[in-house]
Amino acid sequence: MSERTPYEVLGIDPDAAEEEVRQAFLNLVQIYHPDRFGDSPPAVLVQANRHMQEVNAAYDALAGLKGTTVYYDTPGWTNHQRAAFTKELLDSDIPHRWNGEELSVDQSYESKCDRLFDEGFG
Repeated sequence: MSERTPYEVLGIDPDAAEEEVRQAFLNLVQIYHPDRFGDSPPAVLVQANRHMQEVNAAYDALAGLKGTTVYYDTPGWTNHQRAAFTKELLDSDIPHRWNGEELSVDQSYESKCDRLFDEGFG
């Protein structure tokens, strides 16, 4: 599965000015913010959350906010489960670090990591 670039997510050209990046982000927030889907079926809300995570990650990457760390707790996971997830992270080119039951990744990889969790590890 091919990962979209932050520019593709926001629907802008790679040479977009800072204000264009900001405006594209704000437009997508108005469309996908989960608060707009409060009375919708749960599946719609889940999809809106996924879109917002992707939009937020794209904006953060382009707005120079990379470097923020995201933490995932995996209490109760066996070493076998951690090893299998580590293989998925490596296969997806996601730099990561384990500290006991806590996994940390750069925020720019958050949506990709969330997808891996959703696809069988969460």
